[in-house]
Amino acid sequence: VARLTSPIVRLKGRWVFTGLGADGVRHNYEILDRGIDADAAERLRDFERGDLFATPSARDIGQPVKRRLPDAAGLVSRWKPT
Repeated sequence: VARLTSPIVRLKGRWVFTGLGADGVRHNYEILDRGIDADAAERLRDFERGDLFATPSARDIGQPVKRRLPDAAGLVSRWKPT
């Protein structure tokens, strides 16, 4: 579980964002654009800074901590501030 610390933005064929993990470490995340349809893109745009999320299907791809999700469904909302 992590807290979203940046907006989710689309850059050069991928969606990128950062999150602060429960361990206090900043993680960089990316989702490749090739598997994102219009509904998934809208779902990604609904996430805002401060939201808690989980990424059970993410895998580490580099240092500093960089993680890749296989698709937008891999980003699971846990809590949204009101």
